[in-house]
Amino acid sequence: MKIRELNCLVMDSNRQVCNWISYTVLLFGYMTAAILPGKNPTIGFNLECTYDFDQVMQCELELQNCTEYSMTLQVQDKYAREENCAVQQCGIGKCCCSFKLMRVLGEALTAKVWKDGNIMESKAINVMESIKPKTPTIKSVNELEGNFEVKWTSNMKGFLNNEMTAVVTYYKKGETEKTSGPFKPATVDELNYYVIKGQDLDPSSAYVVSVKSFLSLSGKFSDSSKEWEFQTGPSRHNLMLVIIITLSIAAVILSVAKYGCYAKLRKIYYDAVPKTTNPSFLNINPSEQKVRQVLKLEPIITIPIHVETLIPDDSELGCH
Repeated sequence: MKIRELNCLVMDSNRQVCNWISYTVLLFGYMTAAILPGKNPTIGFNLECTYDFDQVMQCELELQNCTEYSMTLQVQDKYAREENCAVQQCGIGKCCCSFKLMRVLGEALTAKVWKDGNIMESKAINVMESIKPKTPTIKSVNELEGNFEVKWTSNMKGFLNNEMTAVVTYYKKGETEKTSGPFKPATVDELNYYVIKGQDLDPSSAYVVSVKSFLSLSGKFSDSSKEWEFQTGPSRHNLMLVIIITLSIAAVILSVAKYGCYAKLRKIYYDAVPKTTNPSFLNINPSEQKVRQVLKLEPIITIPIHVETLIPDDSELGCH
């Protein structure tokens, strides 16, 4: 009886050990399936595909050796098309694949990663949620009444162009970026524009501006445009100060020049006047005698005159 009980205990212990080993193997298999992409076609390479809503579907994967992989893109339309692409290196630890794809909206797409004839990863793609706006292009940055007007094109066509907002980023070289947006940009001559207020900028400084688009339907931003550099002018206070100093210097120079011309003309004029031997000639209030001496007048001869009153004769008056 005791031997039978002992055998049962041994069998129970063996059964527990076997169960523990089985659970361990199952857990290891589950972890392996979760880690290795070849065992699970939905997890592995952080596959992400974006569509420019024109003709390119761009897919990116996190891989070290791109040449060992390839991709396919299945379009579930009435033709059931499948596009092939060779994966290429596009960054450190990053591989890319581009598919030529006509404008599609509403079709079901499936991207698959292949290696040695096996599907390593598969992902369903929602076209609307995958739309990434194209990179915008800045056309000009012009100063207008102390402000700076930035004009750019979104490079997007169709109804999506009206559904996008923009983000403008500008900063002074060597300082922190300043961002405005997202906002709905106004348009002039089919170009989007945004006004950077001059009061927010430092005078006589170099600034850099860039633009990117945002599509709310997909929640995706475009890449930032190429940066455009512009220069702010001097402040009005400094400009007025420069004008005042310049005018003051000009006034001093003009006064000195006028005095120099006057002194030169005065010298020329006095050198041309003949010198007189009699300086009394230049006396403004000369006496009569000095005037006679200068003019060499003869002395005035005076003759005395006696005037007598004439008394008429009585006989001539008819008095007897």
